[in-house]
Amino acid sequence: MTRVLPYLSPSEGREVLTALANAPCLRDLQGAAAKWPVLLRHVAARDAQGFGKVAEEMLFAGQGNNPVKTRYLLAMAMLGHIHTGQPGRAAALWSRFAPQGLSDAPPGLVLELLLALAFAGASRR
Repeated sequence: MTRVLPYLSPSEGREVLTALANAPCLRDLQGAAAKWPVLLRHVAARDAQGFGKVAEEMLFAGQGNNPVKTRYLLAMAMLGHIHTGQPGRAAALWSRFAPQGLSDAPPGLVLELLLALAFAGASRR
């Protein structure tokens, strides 16, 4: 799902999420994990403020419990904050969560670009 939504239009993304709303992998989530469908709806809608905020909340709630999830949540939180004019907040998230998200591999192009934008933007403020 996380790999598909960025390539769908907002209406297509909503349709996919509506069709999958009752799937056990989304329906039976408990605690902080219950925010995954919320995050996915913000991503589908291209709501940067929404996905930045929710992804950050999820990171702090421990949803980045493996490097793959941490990378995704970190990228979404950073992207959301950079887009809404908060590069310092994105840089702070990098400093806090990158060590656990990058324990198994280098960051990759997307995170490298977000890192550059976050720290460049934060230094100008």
